[in-house]
Amino acid sequence: MSIPKFKDSQIEAIAKIIGDTSKGFTGSQITRLLAQIGIQDQNQIGTKWRRIHYWLSHLQYKQDSPNPVIQFIQIAMDPARFIDDPNLFNDMRTKLNAVLLLHGLEINPSGKVLRTRKAETLDEAHRRASELRQKLIQRTIHSNVLKFCEAEYFQKNYFHAVFEAVKSILDRLRELTGITDDGVSLVVKVFDEKKPLLSFNKYQTPSEKNELMGFKSLIIGLVKMVRNPHAHEAKLKWAIDEKDALDVLTMVSYVHRKLDESVRTNY
Repeated sequence: MSIPKFKDSQIEAIAKIIGDTSKGFTGSQITRLLAQIGIQDQNQIGTKWRRIHYWLSHLQYKQDSPNPVIQFIQIAMDPARFIDDPNLFNDMRTKLNAVLLLHGLEINPSGKVLRTRKAETLDEAHRRASELRQKLIQRTIHSNVLKFCEAEYFQKNYFHAVFEAVKSILDRLRELTGITDDGVSLVVKVFDEKKPLLSFNKYQTPSEKNELMGFKSLIIGLVKMVRNPHAHEAKLKWAIDEKDALDVLTMVSYVHRKLDESVRTNY
């Protein structure tokens, strides 16, 4: 089933978001973005959003296809453009998705426009565009967790989201210690009871030792509960819903925050 062409009102809304005076792209940036879809807009007549609106409407009519609009959005929403301001990417993506969902499309965390279930009302579009991210924000999920599993979570692929999240802990341990082991073996070596390589306390008193060893047990528990079943069981046999996924992501986020506080020991 082909993607229908955008309504003029939808193109206008997209243009206003990308060409927003305070938060959107600059005039020269818009010129370069248009050049990437074959438009040499040297005269730059009109406001930023009006330029975008004019050229996207023109190309859609000329090609009799919504593809130029989709291509322009993907070029503009390349995450690499937002390295210094990821919050702007998230804000712009949420606003664009509120428009695109009414057209049966959605921008994923990688900046790609994908098909999705069409929103039937404006309220539904706004709710779906913001609710998943808001849930993660409310949980203050650590950036290391989002880096590994945000794409899967927003696609509601909770099975793989939690799997990738737990993998992020093991990658972090390897990064911090240089040990190349995997799974439980890695955790046991990093948090050896006699000579731990990492610690977020002085590891001297019984309470400090119990705290760090409890942290070690928590990580091992996550690996055994999430990573091992995922590696060996089919998705249908290891069902997980959004509520459980959020709880697991919260625990993984806690682990990363404690690793933020950890330093190499002198053992």
